[in-house]
Amino acid sequence: MAALRRRSTLAAVAATLVASAAIGTPGAAASTCPGAELLVAGSSIDSARSVTLCLLNEQRAAAGLAPLASEPLLTSVATQYSQSMVDGRFFSHVSPSGVDLQQRLAAYVGTAGGWLIGENIAWGEGSSSTPAFIVDAWMHSAGHRANILSAGFREIGIGIVTGTPRGSAPQTSATYTTDFGARAGAGGSFPGPATLAPAPGAMAATGPGVAAAALDPAAGSEPRRISKARKRRFSAQCARVARRRQATHGRRVASVARCVRAKIRAAGLRP
Repeated sequence: MAALRRRSTLAAVAATLVASAAIGTPGAAASTCPGAELLVAGSSIDSARSVTLCLLNEQRAAAGLAPLASEPLLTSVATQYSQSMVDGRFFSHVSPSGVDLQQRLAAYVGTAGGWLIGENIAWGEGSSSTPAFIVDAWMHSAGHRANILSAGFREIGIGIVTGTPRGSAPQTSATYTTDFGARAGAGGSFPGPATLAPAPGAMAATGPGVAAAALDPAAGSEPRRISKARKRRFSAQCARVARRRQATHGRRVASVARCVRAKIRAAGLRP
């Protein structure tokens, strides 16, 4: 997709379910974002939102991209949607009533000459619910990574609430929605880069009033099988984390198995 003048484009929207597992966060130790490893309930929603934005912008900076700016309207919509998923016990980019991302962001895109939107969602329990874990999981999934590292996006709304769509204890869990966006000025054109390559497995649409949504790998086309080499890498990463924990051999083995399964899901693959 080239020029977005007078066009409406829905970016790749990818979903990941981050299960409870002791998964390490490569690169987290080098992060300059304080509080990245804290549980959301143990800090504050505002702090969790700020550190998540910090982590996302670290990834963009490493890729030579401009930082995303927090946008109040996107933040409000993202927060409401995270709460809706927790309250309604669903996990999808489309609500049970059929409301999709473009409809939720109608006020954001309604007056723009052209626009670009996208969304990542996730939930986690225990150590899998920290901003560092969630961002790391997104960066290991092609669709989420494409949204985070899209040069077309300029703004973001981060909605984080305690609890999960499966009814987890709010003291130890969290649900995340990140809504990405960019809007053309009055002239209907974007300054700078104005292209977005849809992520693998996603659908995109152009043209005013046309909506499209990406398919959750669990609900759409069959995800591809993980390679043996990549599964071995996941196992080695998870084993390193498990060895640092004080637990019986049996518990460590179970922890590694859960960790590998979660990493495979986060990457949009199947065992």
